[in-house]
Amino acid sequence: VYLCLSIYLSVCVCLSVSVCLSVGRSVDVDVADCSVPQYNNRLDTPLPDVPFVRNLSAEQKKLKEKEKGSWTQLTKEEKLALYRLTHELSYAEMRQGSKEWMTVLGGVFIFLGFTGLLVWWQRVYGESGFNCVDDLFIHPI
Repeated sequence: VYLCLSIYLSVCVCLSVSVCLSVGRSVDVDVADCSVPQYNNRLDTPLPDVPFVRNLSAEQKKLKEKEKGSWTQLTKEEKLALYRLTHELSYAEMRQGSKEWMTVLGGVFIFLGFTGLLVWWQRVYGESGFNCVDDLFIHPI
């Protein structure tokens, strides 16, 4: 029985290791190369080093070819699409900020609410009237 169990366990371990190794080979981790220019949304540098969209689709390539001509022939939507090829956010959108202050303020109010409940509980119910140490000093044995 022990021999069969050990053979079964060794086969299971070998299978699980081979499955892990095969899964490990199929995973491709994309590591950022910091030696090449990268796209960043930053207020201090609103003109990025590289465009936001690097791999253009066929429609986007047509639009880039049309861009080389007269800009008066471009519609407002096409101009906006060209802008979005190079920038993810406008300067105004970057300055807009987040709604994180609401979360922080909500957490502060929850904390104050629980503190108020604790103070109310102590005022209503107070400390217990029985204290062994005080009773020993008042009425020694």
